[in-house]
Amino acid sequence: MDQNEFLLLYRLILLSFDPDHGHILDVHSGPVVGSSSCPAFHSNAGLDTDLASLGVAPTCRPGQMTEFEVGRGEIARIPCEVEANPTQLNYTWRVDTGNGAHEIPQEHTQNEGGRSVLRYLPRTEADFGILYCWGQNNVGIQTEPCQYQLIPAGIPDKLTNCSLTNLTSMSFIIECTEAYDGGLPQEFMIEVFNENQKLVNTIINRTPHFRVSGLDGGKLYKLRMFAFNKKGKSTPTMLRERTLEPPKRRTGIYA
Repeated sequence: MDQNEFLLLYRLILLSFDPDHGHILDVHSGPVVGSSSCPAFHSNAGLDTDLASLGVAPTCRPGQMTEFEVGRGEIARIPCEVEANPTQLNYTWRVDTGNGAHEIPQEHTQNEGGRSVLRYLPRTEADFGILYCWGQNNVGIQTEPCQYQLIPAGIPDKLTNCSLTNLTSMSFIIECTEAYDGGLPQEFMIEVFNENQKLVNTIINRTPHFRVSGLDGGKLYKLRMFAFNKKGKSTPTMLRERTLEPPKRRTGIYA
């Protein structure tokens, strides 16, 4: 083999030297393939030309987004960005949900401008976890995969088991059971409409327990209860309830 040719398949430390200032600019760790004639001892042009010809296996591009909020039934687009030379790359994706890891079929990915974009659809809570991406070129496969965290972040499920208690002519209490919160902190709201469909009361609580007062006796009210978080409101739970008739005033004749 010519003394100016080298082939390093694993963990070559490449030092880029700045001849103008006499110090090391960068350290690259990773598989490298190429040719070198110790260009730092010749000219700036030789340095640029020879370093550009070196092959480098993929590594994760620093500074990219690594956490993605997504709700159940919502498609997440996860870009995997790497640095490599040459840039003709193949990608492999895996997901680890905590109950086991498996490879994601290629039909769920697409190469876009030097990166791989995964379309991932979590259908249940068990589909969330960590996604791993490896790039590979003709130098080799990257030694450490890029990692992306899928964070549950959808709208809450609707309230269930809503029941009415303490009914009077002017008030009542509604109590519901909260459901899945979408992976985010949730609060609860009730809207009260009169017989003319006019909104007459709105209450927001940290628990699905509402005391509604200031109502008219003997009137029918339409109730809509929601859970909500920063992603939006749940499907409403609906009730209709009529308040009690107000007590009749007693009149009499006194001597």
